[in-house]
Amino acid sequence: GGRHGILAVTSKRDLCAVVQKAQVSATGQNGKARNTTNTLATPCPKAPKLSRARALAGGRVTLTAKAPAAGRITASGASGRLQTVKRKVRKGQTVRLTLKITRATARRLAQGKKLTERASVRFTAHSGAGRAARSGVVRLRG
Repeated sequence: GGRHGILAVTSKRDLCAVVQKAQVSATGQNGKARNTTNTLATPCPKAPKLSRARALAGGRVTLTAKAPAAGRITASGASGRLQTVKRKVRKGQTVRLTLKITRATARRLAQGKKLTERASVRFTAHSGAGRAARSGVVRLRG
């Protein structure tokens, strides 16, 4: 493969979703044949380390995440109760992200409802190859 290689991905599927394997069939000059299955390397980034997910008063949520490489970290809530935050990061950088609640969520918290939210942190490498994610559950409070 590579930039000018003879192998190319023509599918629209995500290369990072599953392990990529190739079946190889080779015949030597002596006539012996060998069939193997090889695991292919992909340019998929590792997931960021989510070390802390904590709810603060006023419905805010703080997430502490460590980037595996240079790129962008995006934090958001799974059900749309938290606003999305994006930040550029360097390799190995630990960042604290504060997510604010939406107006509709603030109204529900003001009514005394208890809400649980799954906050996720996604990482996209600077090269743009693939995405990886981690998530944690937090209990929102007014």
